[in-house]
Amino acid sequence: MHDRERENGTGSLWGADHAALCAEKRRAVRQELDKILIDPLFRNSKRCSDFLRYTVNRALDETTEAIKERTLGAEVFGKEPDYDTNSEPVVRVTAAEVRKRLKQFYQSAEHAADVRVDYARGSYVPEFVFPDQRSSDRNTKTGASPDRFHLGHGMRRWVWGVIVAAPYVTLLIFLLGLTRETAKERFWSPLVHSKQSVLFCVPTANADPPAAQTNSAVPATQAPQTKVGMGRRTEVAFSDSIALSSAISVLNSNSVGFHVRSSDDVTLDELKQGPVVLIGGFSNRWTRELQGGRFTFSRDAAFHYVADRNNPASRQWGLSDLAVQSVDYGLISRIFNPTTGTFIVTIAGIHGFGTEAAAECVSGSECLEAAAKLAPGNWKAANLQIVLQTSVIDGTPGKAKVLAAQLW
Repeated sequence: MHDRERENGTGSLWGADHAALCAEKRRAVRQELDKILIDPLFRNSKRCSDFLRYTVNRALDETTEAIKERTLGAEVFGKEPDYDTNSEPVVRVTAAEVRKRLKQFYQSAEHAADVRVDYARGSYVPEFVFPDQRSSDRNTKTGASPDRFHLGHGMRRWVWGVIVAAPYVTLLIFLLGLTRETAKERFWSPLVHSKQSVLFCVPTANADPPAAQTNSAVPATQAPQTKVGMGRRTEVAFSDSIALSSAISVLNSNSVGFHVRSSDDVTLDELKQGPVVLIGGFSNRWTRELQGGRFTFSRDAAFHYVADRNNPASRQWGLSDLAVQSVDYGLISRIFNPTTGTFIVTIAGIHGFGTEAAAECVSGSECLEAAAKLAPGNWKAANLQIVLQTSVIDGTPGKAKVLAAQLW
């Protein structure tokens, strides 16, 4: 996507339909916006909420000319009007995250009949799709019409057979669903069923990691202000904020209590109080000090990599700080730590892109199901590690690919 296309926000289907949007539909869109903003997917992310609120309201006010990358950067994220959009891709990164979260939001059956808010790739102008439009589109594509659709004798018998069998098939599917837990449910089981509150431990901008071991997808000065702990109030890297929000949404959906602290402020005694989720790799002191298992983060000078204790000489999953970053690696661990006496979940990457990919993996299903094929067994009680790779395109991590998994 060229800069001119990004700046103009082209690629949207909004323009032709916008003028015809009646007051009733505008009201429906605003109600949908309110519903989305209170969902944990957006409530826990100030940047995503601000982006969504601004662009939707601008579209409804018929001022879409203001929905451009540079304008969004200045009015939504507080950038200078002449800031460099190439070196500070905060708008593009946030737009990609908003698209992903909207997709997750509408995957829920309870939102199947909602007005849908969407963004075409490369555009910041929202598109609104109403339930009657979706029904009309399906009929247009299939060519089906109640007045012209007739069933032959054999087809009628087949349909009646399906109708009669449907309740029994539904019951069977329901019973099978009760007995089969997803890989996601098995992964989070020790934390979901813990009687203690879960502690999220997040690195902050004033952390002092080794040189060139940053875990930020954007410089710390661009990171959102996120309050952590009860002591210092500091900045959290954008990638870590996204990872934190994704993991919290899983616990929220299971009504699990949690609290968030800076990795600088947390003591070892606090880590012993219950399950812990460590966000970030080299930038999180507790990730570095408590890591264990077959796969660990390691470094050789400016080369950072995920080490494999079964193959100590391998550097296949690594990055040089001097190279242009088109790929990143992530490591997910869920290990019962003998030092703390609790389960510790690590969601981390060599850089911030890997951390985002790891968070997307543990908050979804497809990635964890792929890992379960590589490491079959009793996930609910065992230790587990997953190594990931993600491509980095235009400052945004792609879909996570599982490279290795270990269960013991």
